[in-house]
Amino acid sequence: MPFDLVQENLLNDYKSELQELENELTSIGSSYDEILESIDEEDKGDFINEDGTAFVPKEIAKLVKSYKKVKIEEGSLESKIVKVYNLNEEETNTIRNSISNLINIENKIQKYLSNQKPKELPVRKLSIFK
Repeated sequence: MPFDLVQENLLNDYKSELQELENELTSIGSSYDEILESIDEEDKGDFINEDGTAFVPKEIAKLVKSYKKVKIEEGSLESKIVKVYNLNEEETNTIRNSISNLINIENKIQKYLSNQKPKELPVRKLSIFK
């Protein structure tokens, strides 16, 4: 039986749960991209990787710590860095939850499959065994 059929018919609840998690991670990724694009070239620093395509989480965390006692204006570079930090936290938590959910789903699937009895295959009598 093709796995797509199993997903659609037997594991539909699990499939939709996984789809929700995937959508959430995609949304976070889009938010990263939007923020990255909104940062002026002259403001980009060590908190962005060498090829300018992603944030460096350790550098972001350092910067956010240094902003603890500073008032941050909306739309400023600092506010964008804080948003990236919060997105990173959200992404990390989502991934942790996803892994936990995947393990639970896998266990449920294994339990379901182990409870299924294989159907008996029809045995044809061959003329040579008469």
